Amino acid sequence: TDPDLHFALGRHLAASGNLDGARMSFVATLMRAPRHALALIAQGQVLCGLSRFEEAREAFKQAIAVEPSVAAWLGLGRASRSMSRHREALDAFQAALTLDPSVALHHLEVARSERALTRFDDAAATCERGLEREPKNRDLLVELGKSLDAAGRHEKAAEAFARARGAAPDDLEVLRSLASVERTLKHPDVALDAIDTALRLVPNDAGLHATRG
Repeated sequence: TDPDLHFALGRHLAASGNLDGARMSFVATLMRAPRHALALIAQGQVLCGLSRFEEAREAFKQAIAVEPSVAAWLGLGRASRSMSRHREALDAFQAALTLDPSVALHHLEVARSERALTRFDDAAATCERGLEREPKNRDLLVELGKSLDAAGRHEKAAEAFARARGAAPDDLEVLRSLASVERTLKHPDVALDAIDTALRLVPNDAGLHATRG
């Protein structure tokens, strides 16, 4: 049987949420074409969806051995991160970034791993490099703020969260983060403004009301 037929079926099953069926289709693909890089990546993604992260890592490693693509490195990084193997995740994400530094997501994944390893200044610098390409990227701005806050650079963190608010004015995570760092800086008026904006979006949020006092 044509391995590409099994691969196409696996992709269809994965898209419809039948991950076990997709896994079996990709197994059938790989029995017939062991070096089918796309099937190895798809198998890794499905295994991640099934929380079988160690098997997923092996699938992504095999894909990299066949063809070291961005998708394979990203998959390896995410599977490793799910197992709290942050050093291995960082290495994988850095490989993806090296292959394609033009995508903000690749900078973001590297920064998240650096922050998980308590390399806060490195994470902030990675975010800044990504923001040179996409200055209004909400996720990079939030990660920048978190990294700076963790490094104790609260003024700069507040600036990052304020920029994130400009990019995503109604984003609850941004508003909560901005309020938190402004309270740390003892800027109650700015913190209160962020909390009140958030409460207009979710007026029954008990946590926000408690924070507001």
